[in-house]
Amino acid sequence: MRRSLETFFSTFNGIIPTEDIKKRYVLSSGPGGQNVQKNATKVEIRFNLEEAKWLSDKLKEGLAKKLTNRINCRGEVIISSDRTRERYLNLADCFDKLRTAIYNVERNLDRRIESYEDTAFLRKTSPAKSVIVPVVCRKW
Repeated sequence: MRRSLETFFSTFNGIIPTEDIKKRYVLSSGPGGQNVQKNATKVEIRFNLEEAKWLSDKLKEGLAKKLTNRINCRGEVIISSDRTRERYLNLADCFDKLRTAIYNVERNLDRRIESYEDTAFLRKTSPAKSVIVPVVCRKW
């Protein structure tokens, strides 16, 4: 299967440049007991979507649609995690959430949208489904 040059450059290789991502650590409200009040374990990562050179324009458009509720007024995508008691695990979880969102957008980019003609053709060519009526045997 051959890919066009544009499709080749729009693919995401899974590498997120951490130097372009701002990281912020805040006090968590999640699990951890007194550890919650003493250590800043909640992680928040943010980056400006328009300035992300490591994403293609198509991926930026798709992410803007998918992550609309996570983009602030400055155009920054904000992803947070307080799933665990450990800061580094929450940071890894944030990057995993971002990577998963990018992969989902990328998977849907090349998906063909089914048109009215497609559905009409499929209905016409598919065999008619027969309805099976159960036979009830009665003893008189």
